Amino acid sequence: MSEPAPWGTAAVLPLHADRTAAYADAVEAYRRSAGIGASSQRVYRISLLPWAWLAAGQQPPLGRDRRGAAPPAAAFAALDDPTAAEVLAEAFARRARLVDADTVNRELSVLKAAITWRRQRV
Repeated sequence: MSEPAPWGTAAVLPLHADRTAAYADAVEAYRRSAGIGASSQRVYRISLLPWAWLAAGQQPPLGRDRRGAAPPAAAFAALDDPTAAEVLAEAFARRARLVDADTVNRELSVLKAAITWRRQRV
């Protein structure tokens, strides 16, 4: 009897297929090809999309307002701006005061995993 694949049921894409310019597209590429189980994919999307608002210096919607809300378009090139880290840090600090500690920790943890995954492909 063979053992189940360690990556669950997620599809694995060739490396060249997951290089995107837009942040939202990169979130979807990550979810599709990083070996994230089907049951976790929704949580990963919810945890990663707020960073598009934060990169724009905005706060993502909270509560019911977040359902169906489209994040602002964010290009990875914008993260090369020398002020991007400061903008993200300030926006996330404001967000941390608006949401619970579990949300803050989950969003940081998922972002760290996504960044690690992305760096391996660039």
